[in-house]
Amino acid sequence: MRFINFGDKKLKDVVIGFFAGSMVKRQIDVIKITHLTYSETSNEFVLHVPSEYDYRLTTLDKDSFIYFLLMIRENLGQPPLKLWFKPEINLGIFCTTEGMKEKKYPTQDPREMTAEAFRAYIDAKKLRIKSIAENTETLISRDGKKITENDFEVLRMLGKGAFGKVVLAQKRDDAEFYAVKILEKQALLKKDSLEQIKTERNILEMARHEFIVGLEYCFHSPSRVYFAMKFMQGGELF
Repeated sequence: MRFINFGDKKLKDVVIGFFAGSMVKRQIDVIKITHLTYSETSNEFVLHVPSEYDYRLTTLDKDSFIYFLLMIRENLGQPPLKLWFKPEINLGIFCTTEGMKEKKYPTQDPREMTAEAFRAYIDAKKLRIKSIAENTETLISRDGKKITENDFEVLRMLGKGAFGKVVLAQKRDDAEFYAVKILEKQALLKKDSLEQIKTERNILEMARHEFIVGLEYCFHSPSRVYFAMKFMQGGELF
């Protein structure tokens, strides 16, 4: 049994400079897949096919797709897939592409994963997300809505800094693209930079100019502070 990857035309068209790949059909034999690398912070995952090369994919329905894949393999009498769960947003460092001589697997031991075990993982993840959302406070919201990290789908890393990182994210309710700055509170406290961040937040909140991207949302969870601004590319605001 095979599935076909058609790519994601909307993402390709809108964010062409930040996504690799094209609308190429690829047929992947589910029996040949032996391992899977799963990003815990974005929609990326890698299907490892030792007899060919790896497939690095992104979909908003990642968990449903993987669960379905595990179910298919079980129905075909195949052994459980072995999964690596990684915190990285971009899994390219774990993906063997065509022409590479050595496999690029994560170093730690993978976990054997049945469909039932993966369903339990999904349920536990939903509980964690719910807990974080309940303990998140919205500080700034241009549209007046309460916002949490679960309102955004992380798509790609844009950059790293001293206190955190900036990611490209898509808002779930309206599919708009945002650059989201994620700051670790522990790092801010350690470097005594809370006042600096408050000043940055105030400046971005007051910014109202056609050449300045203002702050759309600011919120914080028990461990992080988030600044969300509309994503710009090539001088255009999406």
